[in-house]
Amino acid sequence: MDESQVATSEDEQVHNQIKYADTSLKEDLRKSEVPLQTEILKSKLDVNLLDHVPITTQSKSSQVDPLENLIEQLRRELVFLRSQNEVIAQDLLVKEAQNRSAEIELERHRTQAEQNEFLSRELIEKERDLERGRTIITKFQNKLKELAEENKQLEEGMKEILQAIKEMQKDPDVKGAETSLIIPSLERLVNAIESKNAEGIFDANLHLKAQVDQLTGRNEELRQELRESRKEAISYSQQLAKANLKVDHLEKEIILLRQSEGSNVVFKGVDLPDGIAPSSANIINSQNEYLIHILQELECKENKLKTLEDSLEDYNRKFAVIRHQQSLLYKEYLSEKEAWKIESETVKEEKKKLEDQIQQDAIKVKEYNNLLSALQMDSDEMKKTLSENSRKITVLQVNEKSLIRQYTTLVEMERQLRKENGKQKNELIAMEAEVGEKIGRLQRFKEMAIFKIAALQKVIDNSVSLSELELANKQYNELTAKYRDILQKDNMLVQRTNKLEHLECENASLKEQMESINKELEITKEKLYTIEQAWEQETKLGNESNMDKAKKSITNSEILSISKKITMLEMKELNERQRAEHSQKMYEHVRTSLKQMEERNFELETKFAELTKINLEAQKVEQMLRDELADSVSKTVSDADRQRILELEKSEMELKVEVSKLREISDIAKRQVEILNAQQQSREKEVESVRMQLLDYQAQSDEKALIAKLHQHIVSLQISEATALGKLESVTSKLQKTEACNLRLEQKLDEKEQALYYARSEGRNRAKHLRQTIQSLRRQFSGALPLAQQEKFSKTMIQLQNDKLKIMQEMKNSQQEQRNMENKTMEMELKLKGLEELISTLKDARGAQKVINWHMKIEELRLQELKLNRELVKDKEEIKYLNNIISEYENTISSLEEEIVQQNKFHEERQMAWDQREVELERQLDIFDHQQNEILKAAQKFEEATGSMPDPSLPLPNQLEIALRKIKENVRIILETRATCKSLEEKLKEKESALRLAEQNILSRDQVINELRLRLPATAEREKLIAELGRREIEPKSHHTLKIAQQTIANMQARLNQKEEVLKKYQHLLEKAREEQREIVKKHEEDLHILHHKLELQSESSLSKFKQTAWDLIKQSPTPVATSKHFIRLAEMEQTVAEQDDSLSSLLIKLKKVSQDLERQKEITELKIKEFEKIKLRLQEDHADEVKKVKAEVEDLRCLLAHSQKESQSLKSELQAQKEANSRAPTTTMRNLVERLKSQLALKEKQQKALSRALLELRAEMTAAAEERIISATSQKEANLNVQQIIDRHTKELKTQIEDLNENLLKLREALKTSKNKENSLTDNLNDLTSELQKKQKAYNKILREKDAIDQENDELKRQIKRLTSGLQGKHLIDNKQSLIEELQKKIKKLESQLERKVDEAEIKPVKEKSAKEELIRWEEGKKWQTKIEGIRNKLKEKEGEVYILTKQLTTLKDLFAKADKEKLTLQRKLKTTGITVDQVMGVRALESEKELEELKKRNLDLENDISYMRTRQALPRDSVIEDLRLQNRYLQEKLHVLEKQFSKEAYSRTSTSEVESDDHRQREQELQKENLKLSSENIELKFQLEQANKDLPRLKSQVRDLKEMCEFLKKEKAEVERKLGRVRGSGRSGKTIPELEKTIGLMKKVVEKVQRENEQLKKASGILTSEKMANIELENEKLKAELEKLKVHLGRQLSMHYESKTKGTEKIVAENERLRKELKKETEAAEKLRIAKNNLEILNEKMTVQLEETGKRLQLAESRGPQLEGADSKSWKSIVVTRMYETKLKELETDIAKKTQSLTDLKQLVRQATEREQKAKKYTEDLEQQIEILKHVPEGAETEQSLQRELQVLRLANSQLEKEKAELIHQLEVNKDQSGAESTVSDPDQLKEKVKDLETQLKTSDLEKQHLKEEIKKLKKELENFDPSFFEEIEDLKYNYKEEVKKNILLEEKLKKLSEQCGVELTSPIADSEQFEDEEESPADLPIY
Repeated sequence: MDESQVATSEDEQVHNQIKYADTSLKEDLRKSEVPLQTEILKSKLDVNLLDHVPITTQSKSSQVDPLENLIEQLRRELVFLRSQNEVIAQDLLVKEAQNRSAEIELERHRTQAEQNEFLSRELIEKERDLERGRTIITKFQNKLKELAEENKQLEEGMKEILQAIKEMQKDPDVKGAETSLIIPSLERLVNAIESKNAEGIFDANLHLKAQVDQLTGRNEELRQELRESRKEAISYSQQLAKANLKVDHLEKEIILLRQSEGSNVVFKGVDLPDGIAPSSANIINSQNEYLIHILQELECKENKLKTLEDSLEDYNRKFAVIRHQQSLLYKEYLSEKEAWKIESETVKEEKKKLEDQIQQDAIKVKEYNNLLSALQMDSDEMKKTLSENSRKITVLQVNEKSLIRQYTTLVEMERQLRKENGKQKNELIAMEAEVGEKIGRLQRFKEMAIFKIAALQKVIDNSVSLSELELANKQYNELTAKYRDILQKDNMLVQRTNKLEHLECENASLKEQMESINKELEITKEKLYTIEQAWEQETKLGNESNMDKAKKSITNSEILSISKKITMLEMKELNERQRAEHSQKMYEHVRTSLKQMEERNFELETKFAELTKINLEAQKVEQMLRDELADSVSKTVSDADRQRILELEKSEMELKVEVSKLREISDIAKRQVEILNAQQQSREKEVESVRMQLLDYQAQSDEKALIAKLHQHIVSLQISEATALGKLESVTSKLQKTEACNLRLEQKLDEKEQALYYARSEGRNRAKHLRQTIQSLRRQFSGALPLAQQEKFSKTMIQLQNDKLKIMQEMKNSQQEQRNMENKTMEMELKLKGLEELISTLKDARGAQKVINWHMKIEELRLQELKLNRELVKDKEEIKYLNNIISEYENTISSLEEEIVQQNKFHEERQMAWDQREVELERQLDIFDHQQNEILKAAQKFEEATGSMPDPSLPLPNQLEIALRKIKENVRIILETRATCKSLEEKLKEKESALRLAEQNILSRDQVINELRLRLPATAEREKLIAELGRREIEPKSHHTLKIAQQTIANMQARLNQKEEVLKKYQHLLEKAREEQREIVKKHEEDLHILHHKLELQSESSLSKFKQTAWDLIKQSPTPVATSKHFIRLAEMEQTVAEQDDSLSSLLIKLKKVSQDLERQKEITELKIKEFEKIKLRLQEDHADEVKKVKAEVEDLRCLLAHSQKESQSLKSELQAQKEANSRAPTTTMRNLVERLKSQLALKEKQQKALSRALLELRAEMTAAAEERIISATSQKEANLNVQQIIDRHTKELKTQIEDLNENLLKLREALKTSKNKENSLTDNLNDLTSELQKKQKAYNKILREKDAIDQENDELKRQIKRLTSGLQGKHLIDNKQSLIEELQKKIKKLESQLERKVDEAEIKPVKEKSAKEELIRWEEGKKWQTKIEGIRNKLKEKEGEVYILTKQLTTLKDLFAKADKEKLTLQRKLKTTGITVDQVMGVRALESEKELEELKKRNLDLENDISYMRTRQALPRDSVIEDLRLQNRYLQEKLHVLEKQFSKEAYSRTSTSEVESDDHRQREQELQKENLKLSSENIELKFQLEQANKDLPRLKSQVRDLKEMCEFLKKEKAEVERKLGRVRGSGRSGKTIPELEKTIGLMKKVVEKVQRENEQLKKASGILTSEKMANIELENEKLKAELEKLKVHLGRQLSMHYESKTKGTEKIVAENERLRKELKKETEAAEKLRIAKNNLEILNEKMTVQLEETGKRLQLAESRGPQLEGADSKSWKSIVVTRMYETKLKELETDIAKKTQSLTDLKQLVRQATEREQKAKKYTEDLEQQIEILKHVPEGAETEQSLQRELQVLRLANSQLEKEKAELIHQLEVNKDQSGAESTVSDPDQLKEKVKDLETQLKTSDLEKQHLKEEIKKLKKELENFDPSFFEEIEDLKYNYKEEVKKNILLEEKLKKLSEQCGVELTSPIADSEQFEDEEESPADLPIY
């Protein structure tokens, strides 16, 4: 700021110095005494200006001291001179103003004179026209008179003829015979004609009379025909009206039928009046007539249209020609103008030259005259002297002239130099200003640029660079990827921990089992010990043979009692041990739980402490933040402040710029002022010199002094004139203002008067209306009840209704209670029955089983009830939701409709306001144009006036003289023009009055002529004669005028033709309006007839009363006669009565109309309601059908579930039975197994439920997808449609809807069929499974039977033993004890040996049977599974993933059931082995525990395998080859297990029997095993090869075919895609091209074949995928998925961008279409309004003419009856009075009718407008309803990404095509416009037609291209559809499966190697074999090409 102040101060100093220098320079120039000093100063000042050198005080004082005195003197002089200058300037200004005013007045007078001349010409022309009109009128009057005379004669003749005919009819004698009429007038005519024929001369009067007679006859005939034709026309019009009504009615019915297609709407026939029965013939005839009329009208309209089109083309051609002529005329005019200007300039130059020559010649003549006068004198000397003098004078004159020329040249040079000097000075000033402005502008620009750069720098400082952002994004992406990896690892770790926990739990349970088993073993050992002791005691007792029998029995009994006690004690011990163990366990459990609780409490305490610390810290932080917030400001405020600061900085910069601009302007202004001051000073000096010269001139002589005085006078006059002119102008402006004010006031007065008049009229009308309404209300409510009574009635009614409602509610409640009671009674009865059955069952033996069954059934029922309840709740919720949606839609529809109505109203109001605004603006524009033209004219005239200034080259006195002359001339001209103006104004007024009269006369004559024309037929000869007369009269003065006249005539004719066409149109419309009016009139007439009838009755009654009163009066004494006042009063009363009747009738008519309109509206509303109800019913039916379908599906699924539940229940029952069996047995492992099975079953049930839900969701998704496809298809069709197609669509909406519905139905049916097929296939699978289960159950039953048989045998053996023991006890052989004991011992040994054999057999049999059966079952199962899986594969390729999961789960269930069967078998075998001896029991138990442990381990392995298998199954889609490989692997694993078991058993047997068996036996066994292995492996390989060949042959064939087809299809697609779009990258989801995919497929197939070969060779192996490998694979899969998602997102963004651009384009197109439609609507509405207005005017004209004629007739009648009244009687007088009354009534009725007709027309207009609005609203509502239906059908979030992509691609292509077409069309239009603009002068209609044809062809070609593009789009869509994501997923799955199989193969090979090494069998490596096989097969001929 300081720097800027310093700069400004320096600038000011410089400016002051410059000013000082300029003033000093001026003073030095004036005085010119000190030139050197001024030069020194200037130099110094220049130095100061340039270098800014500071001036010292010493130099200043030295310069100023000598100049101060001079400066003071100069200042004084300056002041004096300035005052003088100002006086002179004022005088000059006054004179200039006077001159200007005089010139302006002159121009006005000239313009007035021109206008007067123009008006006089027009008057002359008008007078001529008047004269012509008068002559024509006189002619017509003469003709009229002649015609009237002829008519009179003819009438007389006709009367005579009529009289003669009447006489003939009256005479009875002449009826039969022939009669001859005697008519004197006709005879005269005939005689005249004969005389004319006979003689050349004839009487003209007679001839004329004859003609008149003929014409009168014709006239009468024509009149009769006219009347008949009118009657016919009236009848036909009535018929037409009826027909139109019927047609309208039928159209409405058709519309209704179309609207309600398919619904049961009754068709209404033709509406006939009451009492007339319709017959088919009448109806057909009427319809035929209507059809004929309609066809005729159509033909007429078509003809008219054709004529109009032809005329339009003609007029267009004519218009083009006229335009061309006009342009040519303008060109000619311009060229002539230029030529005229050039000629005028040349003439002026020649004139100047001639004037110079004339002056020279005049001087010469003067000299010659002087010489001649001198020569006439005497003496020679005189002559000589004269001659010498003359010579001298001539020489002097010549010298003078040469000097004058030199002087003039010098003056011109000086003038030019001065002009150039002035120009240069001005240029210098302008240059300086411009340079200053430019410098300032640049400085400002610089400052602004600096400011902007600073602002941008700030923004840049706040922002971040792109590279940094990208780096940050990359880092973020990397972090997210790492985070994902970490999460995945966490998940893996969680899984691992879960598995470890599961294994730990299993280990713990196993340990517990081991402990329990150990305890049992201890117990058994103790028991054994006790038994051994007992046995020893027995042996001891046995040795003591001396004991008595009694003692033995006592000992036996003691032994038994002791054994019982021991057993009891053992049992107690066991129970106590178990209790102790249980208590110990509980104690440990409690202790652990306490420890956990303590740990948990400790953790919670620590956490709580941490939380408190955190809370305290947070509170501190919060306090800190609050303190900061108290001082701080919110972000919004800070942002606003920043914004404000930026804005203020901007404004500061702008203000600075403005300040600098203003400074520059001020500097420039200062400089310019200084320059002007200098110029003014120089001018003042020049003026001073001129004044001095004038003074010198005055001092020379008296004459010159006189001239100077005159000059002063002239100057004073000029000044006074200027002042006078200024005053005049001010006065004129004031006058104009006052006039304008007056006009405004007058206008306001008029407006107020009009408003008053309108207010009064409105008041009167309102009063009338109020009276009428009061009367109508009185009539209406004559019999109405008072309000109090009505309120009482309403109250009583309301009370009754309330009572009724209460009673109804009570009834409902009682009914509900009754139902509830009935339900309760039913329930009680059921419970009673149930109790009875329970009691009966309890009494029975099988009670428990029945109770169990009942319990199961009740559980099932409860479950079903719960499910049903849940479904009910869901359904109710869905219904509520749907109802809410419907209500919301209805609300939205109503709100939208209201908004639409409001918007339409608002739009109409806005449109009206806009139209008014446009009109006002156009008016203002016209006014401004007019003003501008006037100003321009005034300026031109002023320039012309100023151009006539005196030449400045002439001397001053000459100039003054010329100026005086001109002023005088101007004054004279002004006076003359004023006088002429006044006279012309008077003439104008006269002429205008004459014109008005003439126009009135012409109008009246035109009317007469038109009537005559209508009566008489127009002839061509008359027109020709008129044309010839016109030609003769208008003889052209010149050829040019003739041309112009011809052109004008042609233009006028064209206009006339146009008007005639328009008139024809309007006549057609008038006819229609008349027909409508006739209908209305008819109705009115009918009403009038009724009213007349009523009036007649009333009048008759009144007349009868009047007569009676009159007779009474006559009979009575003669009373004073009723005066005229009474009659007038009577008439008035009757008039009022009539008026009231009329008002009544009009009100009744209005009421009828209103009621009819209401009925129509009611009908329309009812129809709409019906339609809506039908639509609702349809929707409800559709919904009900859908619900039924869903319910049916649900029921099917329920059935399936119930079936599965039954199966599961049966399995449960079996399991329970097994449980019971197991509970009898001492094992606890079975319980665990059963529990596991239960949990698995529960899981499976849950999975089944989930599957059913998934199926339901699938179906819903399928239906949604179908709907989406349909909607997308319809949207594509709609998008591709043109404007014409859209219009067609509006007409064919119903058809398209029906077709769409049919298509939808077909698609849905197909979908249903497919779903049913799927369900059938599933049911088949289930049936197969159930059959298999039944078979297994049968086998199980057989095994049970065998078990029972074995049990029976065991029981028999036990009985035998008991018998033997009892027999032994029973025998009393004491002596033979030893022998018996020995025998018994032998028997026991035998039995033991037998038992051992049986046990061995039992053990060997199941092992053999087990091995053989297992192998067979597995083979059979393998085969079945392979066949089933192949069948299911073909089916499941069509289905989706979730159904696949179902099948897998079913397979797993089967496996589990198979395992359960196996476990059953093992259990049964174990049961067989139980019993007999303690040793066997002990051994068996040990074996069982070992076996159970092994089986548990195996089961764990199996379960892990199953889990891994399930995961792989769920993760990947299934392929036939890989599944075969898996089956083979499984089989090999099982085989390996079998071999391992055998091997372990053999090893065990070897170790156990090593002492007994020999080495030879071992060698044999080994050899046999080797042979067995070889044979089995060969057998298996052969079987596998056979099965594989059988399976693979058809599959491989189908694959080869499919692959070939795929290859061909892909090649075609590739070619097409390369043609259209180039190479498509990322055709599928894996961004690979088609050839790459083909290569990959080929490679994958080869690899798969290799794997198959290797698997065929690898038959025995076992291996399980580790969890780590699985995790790695899953990670890879997830990475791939993430990449896919990224690609999807990228594609989505691109598609969304394209879609947005496309939508914008479409929106633009739609907006343009809507705008065009709106414009069309506006035009049509305006046209309709004009038509209606014209119709109304024509109707009014017709009515007025009819009324005039009627009034004329009445007047004539009144005049004719007037004289008769005097001599009439009282009766006749009364009749006349009555007729007059009737006439007055009729007049009033006519006026009422006219008013009513007007009101009817207005109402019709309103009705039409209303109907149009209703139709628009209907259309809009229908569109909305369609949209709503579409919205209803479309579910939320149904659209998939694929469908969106396809739609977007299609829309993008369509949009681009449309935009291209639009651009081309716009370009074509512009080109055509340019061509039409350039070739408008030359182009013919033929060329235009050709252009139109070319355009049409171009449009067609564009349409074809469009269709072609559409087809291409469809092809591309199909290609995209073929490339499903499943295709690429399958390839990826193949890769993954291949990797897995390779890994498995490696593991299997390693295991095989180990086994071969163990067994000592040599096996060839399958890889080497496969490589050899490949080498053999690798020939190009044998390789199959995929």
